Amino acid sequence: MNIACVDDNKEVLAQLESLLGLYSEKKHTVIDCTCYDNTEIFLDDIKQKQYNIVFMDIYFEGRETTGIEAARRLRQKDPQCIIVFLTSSSDHMPEAFAVHAFSYITKDTLGSQLENVLDDAIKVLPVTKNLTVRQGAQEIAVPHHKIICAYTDGHYLNIRLLDNEPLRMRMTFHELLEKLDPEERFLRINKGVLVNMDHIQTIEEGDCGMIDGTWLPVRHRGRNALIASWRSYQFNKLREEQS
Repeated sequence: MNIACVDDNKEVLAQLESLLGLYSEKKHTVIDCTCYDNTEIFLDDIKQKQYNIVFMDIYFEGRETTGIEAARRLRQKDPQCIIVFLTSSSDHMPEAFAVHAFSYITKDTLGSQLENVLDDAIKVLPVTKNLTVRQGAQEIAVPHHKIICAYTDGHYLNIRLLDNEPLRMRMTFHELLEKLDPEERFLRINKGVLVNMDHIQTIEEGDCGMIDGTWLPVRHRGRNALIASWRSYQFNKLREEQS
């Protein structure tokens, strides 16, 4: 489980890291903890790295990017990440929950509250579904949520991923569809082209722009229905997050 702790107070970061270590030992859970005392560095890192849970300070003194803004930008990239805010008071709670925070902890209760919050967070962490593919003699498990898109290229299939090098393998498009069925996040936008709707940035002028800068052609016939499917998926996800 990957956890990030973001706070400009290094004593708070040290306390969090220590408490997470104790939790890991007590619960026999592997935790990879990364600490940040700068929101800009954290936001730069999440372009390539994904966290299951982020503990985020709300207020960063002297920083252009507050914890609320950093959480807002994190939420745009990763709708499934669990955000727990750290605060010295409850004054900013309305802003915090506007970005669908899971919970918040006042810093003077970290020692007594962290375990309970982690227990509750782990219960709702999404179950990771994997696509198993073969690269030479090796089998690789690719989490579905890390797949940006997949498209055929002759007898090969290219799969672009969030934080890894693209995969290229001998697999038919039909085999891929069978392996991913019935995942609703995937949308077939053209012959031999499949996209993850969580990572679409825009659909315009017959092309689909993905989060990594890839542009893919959208079939002309049924284009409006495809766009409607994407918008409906976005709306349903937003409604689930707010419920």
